[in-house]
Amino acid sequence: MKPNVIIFGTKNFNNTFNEIQEYLNFKPYFFTEQIDKKTLSNSNILIIDCDIYKNIKIKNTIESLNDKVLLLIAHSNECDGYKYTGKINCPFNLNDLNNKITLLLSSSKFNENSTIKIKEYILDKNEK
Repeated sequence: MKPNVIIFGTKNFNNTFNEIQEYLNFKPYFFTEQIDKKTLSNSNILIIDCDIYKNIKIKNTIESLNDKVLLLIAHSNECDGYKYTGKINCPFNLNDLNNKITLLLSSSKFNENSTIKIKEYILDKNEK
């Protein structure tokens, strides 16, 4: 089953992903103001165009989803200071993108399965 990915991007960025959709190892959904909360909560990862992060409303929406894996697509060094889990610099190829998504999801699942929360304490099962 393909992971669900929500893409936060400019119109051109989203159009590009829409055109290459059949070559991706994930199911892309494009963020709009009308996206439902269920789709947001069922997503595994967020792909964020660095240019869209400049929109304060969208930046606040992204940062409110603090339990999601964030992959930042950077066009230049002006993306420094943004919150993200992984980053890919443009230009990139589809194999790099698909591999990065797989790596981030695997890492996220490992971390999720390695912790136990007891009241306000978090225990790491991998610590000695």
